[in-house]
Amino acid sequence: MNSIPQVGSKVIIDLALGWNYFTHNDSELWICGYLYNHKPLDLIEKIPLLFDANTTNKIKDFISGLDGCYAFVIRTRKHLVFSVDQVASIPLFFSNIDKLLVVSSDPSMILEKMKTADRGLDDKSLTEISMSGYAINRKTIYKGIGKLQAGEFAIKDGTEDFSIQRYFSFKYLVSSGNYDYFKSVFLKTTLSVLRKMSNDLKGKNIVIPLSSGNDSRLIASGLKHLKVENIICFTYGKEKSTEVRVGRKIALKLGYKWIHIPLSLKTQKSFFGSDYFSKYENTVDTFNAVQFIQDILAIKLFKELRNNPNDVIVNGNTGDFICGAHIPTLNNHHKNYLDLFLDKHYSLWRDLRNSKNDNIIKNQLKKNLSFCYPGVNLDTMDYNHYEFLEWLGRQSNFIVQMQRSYDFNRLLWRMPFWDKDYMKFWGSVPLKFKLNGNLYSKVLREEDLGGVWSKEFEDLDSGHIFIKVFRKIIYLSLLIFDKSLHKRLNKNLFYYYLDDSGGVSFTPYHKYLFDKRGFRNRVSFRSAMYIKKKLSLLK
Repeated sequence: MNSIPQVGSKVIIDLALGWNYFTHNDSELWICGYLYNHKPLDLIEKIPLLFDANTTNKIKDFISGLDGCYAFVIRTRKHLVFSVDQVASIPLFFSNIDKLLVVSSDPSMILEKMKTADRGLDDKSLTEISMSGYAINRKTIYKGIGKLQAGEFAIKDGTEDFSIQRYFSFKYLVSSGNYDYFKSVFLKTTLSVLRKMSNDLKGKNIVIPLSSGNDSRLIASGLKHLKVENIICFTYGKEKSTEVRVGRKIALKLGYKWIHIPLSLKTQKSFFGSDYFSKYENTVDTFNAVQFIQDILAIKLFKELRNNPNDVIVNGNTGDFICGAHIPTLNNHHKNYLDLFLDKHYSLWRDLRNSKNDNIIKNQLKKNLSFCYPGVNLDTMDYNHYEFLEWLGRQSNFIVQMQRSYDFNRLLWRMPFWDKDYMKFWGSVPLKFKLNGNLYSKVLREEDLGGVWSKEFEDLDSGHIFIKVFRKIIYLSLLIFDKSLHKRLNKNLFYYYLDDSGGVSFTPYHKYLFDKRGFRNRVSFRSAMYIKKKLSLLK
């Protein structure tokens, strides 16, 4: 779509994944996602009016005021502006090809425009993805292709200048107050965010992927408290799994319709070998992280079951991070936050943790921190920096890509826990109330919204009796000899069969059983497969 002669740029957007295209006078707009406080035409009418000597600051202020999850590209005869939201929920990519700025929703479309000689892989990105599942900064696996980070926008004007600016950061502005104060504000903010969303979705069916955890349960019980009625819940996995049993019990108590999407190792294994899955992998590949595949079959089956255009998925992505539950405690540790960050997020494979690789990661993390914390010393990083790096890394590059399974199945979605108001609130909460999700978990059980927060709704035994007995025998047998051996053997033997959704079956059991590299979880194998596939394309 290049109908209007424009400043030196090319925009390549795949309209199949929820993107829309508008024109107004001499301006073009590509936009995806949702906005609470603006209509798409507001952007195409207002942003071009901001182009003057102070363009960058004016556009920064305008984008800072947008409320929702989105990505957009606006092009006029003299300017190009493109932006992602506060968590990069919808990715945008860019490259300079033959002195032409190319912007796209799909990095493979950019790759097709590049000369073969320019398609070199980025060694640092390969190392980062191998160790964590995602790349750091704006890098992708290809040197010539970049990806906007969460909270960024880019602008190019008629002078050929191109710059990337940050308009939002998940930084702390801690407020003073006691537990009761933050409890009150937490409840008020949560219900306000849910009320804004439900008002925006009047006439739609709110569909909640309901698990046994806090996040999806808070959405369901919070909407019940607000007397929202157009709710449908579904849970996927084995019939006797904790997720399914607790999910069913919560939905029944709240009076919501509940659907079980049965999944197993057998059905998932068959699915991972299908043409559908192969197409999904290729379509949602960001070149920046391994594809998020946890719920793609469940969403496919749900869509086939209902196929209702009024359904809107509302998931709990990602309340446990926002509330502080991922912040490690330094008690009893002889490590600082940086060491703990690498242990948590860059240890997919034990054999990749060495001084050379660790230094590569540390240097890249420092670059990322320096965007908002100039001159920061990584050795003295605090919990604010820890959460900042996870927000800008794992959350916005990998976890948020679960939304692609909805896009791929033509389902609308909302993410209330990545609302800017919600992020602002949690950025104001002192560390003592955030550690271990203390405020979050405690308030939910004290208030008992919807009556689903008592002990009877806690995790139920998911079975696996044979495995539990076998594990106990092995534990007792090895206890007197080698505790570390027991831990490794226990993981190699049972990790595969303890997955109640069958999501581990993209790779065969013997890979887990005989692994000697030290895998951490299923993403370890996903990252290894991803890198192997990309390297094979160069041969």
